[in-house]
Amino acid sequence: MILFTLPVLFISAFTLVNATEYLLSCKDYDWLVNNLEKSKVMSPAEQIDIKLTMMEQTDPKCFE
Repeated sequence: MILFTLPVLFISAFTLVNATEYLLSCKDYDWLVNNLEKSKVMSPAEQIDIKLTMMEQTDPKCFE
């Protein structure tokens, strides 16, 4: 049992440490949202859905 849980703990800890590498920066998020708001192709509801998805993939520090 110990041989199984040790690699799982290592992998999950490694994933948590490196998860922030793949988040959007505040600058990138602002740029995307500003250009999204200029779009005349998407409805406001679609824009909100995309913004919410981008918020989930952005560094939480941007929203403090």
